[in-house]
Amino acid sequence: MSEQYRTPQRIIDVQVEPGDNGGSEQRFVHGLPLAVATNIADTASRLATIITSLSSISGFVDGIETKLDAIAANQAPPSAAYHNGTNVTTAGTRVVLAASQALTEGVWIRGKDANTGLIYIGGATVSSTNGDRLTAKERVFIRTNNLANVYIDSAVNGEGVTYVGW
Repeated sequence: MSEQYRTPQRIIDVQVEPGDNGGSEQRFVHGLPLAVATNIADTASRLATIITSLSSISGFVDGIETKLDAIAANQAPPSAAYHNGTNVTTAGTRVVLAASQALTEGVWIRGKDANTGLIYIGGATVSSTNGDRLTAKERVFIRTNNLANVYIDSAVNGEGVTYVGW
């Protein structure tokens, strides 16, 4: 005997067979017990939903990659590097790192190898009480658009820094 069931997607033929030893009837779809066929159908439906979601996520990621590529294309590499050294003649008297020099990235500053005291790095008001400290051979990167924005001071006369900026 056969039964038909209607779902929103299609009509399903269900084969009905008598149970063993007078037991209850058993229903089969394409040779599979109805419960197994139902689980397979449910799993297939869930997989279809997951695939649709993954497709949406993939499109979203592609959009982000496109935007990042556009940003990277607009990031021109620095056209030149600038390097030099600066000393503080009199300890306690700040000096500008360099005359006005435009940068696109920033500057690496390194305490000179021969320094015996601390170097203080900061803005136009840097001093031994408010600057970031740098020892001999120690280095720091400062993101700035101009070397003239960076000042140094020293704890010892004649000591200083070397720098390279882009």
